[in-house]
Amino acid sequence: MEINKLSEQIINIRIMETYYPILYLILSFAIAVFSTLLAFRLRNSKTALESRLTGIWVNESQTMRILLHHIDSIFQGDVVWIKSIEHNHQHMLGTKMIKELALKTVAQGSTGIYIDPKSGEELPFRLWFQGKGRLKLAVINKVDGKNRVVKEERWFQL
Repeated sequence: MEINKLSEQIINIRIMETYYPILYLILSFAIAVFSTLLAFRLRNSKTALESRLTGIWVNESQTMRILLHHIDSIFQGDVVWIKSIEHNHQHMLGTKMIKELALKTVAQGSTGIYIDPKSGEELPFRLWFQGKGRLKLAVINKVDGKNRVVKEERWFQL
């Protein structure tokens, strides 16, 4: 009887010993995932994103520079430089191009209102960070009753 109990205990100990490496791997994986998420969250906090977005940006064709600034976490963007003043684009200097831009998490994209500098038309847009010093801007308009991207630009920080 005692031999059976002893053999059962030995078998239980051996079974437990085979689970230790698996438990160790699962615990290590959970710690690594938690640490990565925490680092990503801290790196992309709202204040860090606001400071990365504030400044002068140039469009991909390098014809216009826009100053992005915020008041109470709501961003505005003004045209501060135009490449060609001779083609009667002087009226665009100082005009507001971005208004009511509210930062959201990285995956959702930030939303605001884009004001076309030539026509003055106001359209909603989404803005995404695409690495250090790069933005993707997608202007949205209703086409055939559905929201469609009508203009897409990449901006670079100076």
